Amino acid sequence: MRRIVILLTVVALMVGILSMSVAPVLAAPESPCPGAGGSGNLVQTTTETSQYDRNSNGYVCKYDRYDREFNLVSTRYKDDRQFF
Repeated sequence: MRRIVILLTVVALMVGILSMSVAPVLAAPESPCPGAGGSGNLVQTTTETSQYDRNSNGYVCKYDRYDREFNLVSTRYKDDRQFF
């Protein structure tokens, strides 16, 4: 009886270790526009937003902020995380 308990404990530990090594593969891919839940939109740069494109790939992240009545309060741009 004692051997079975030890064997089951070892098997449970091995399953736990295996699941920890497989978990990163099943994780969601990282958003190119990080923020509050990946709330940024990836947009192409224009002449007015090209100053934010630090990696020169032609894309920036656009973050819109709204008030409680869904009126646009502000817009800001940041460089995206994609490096080609």
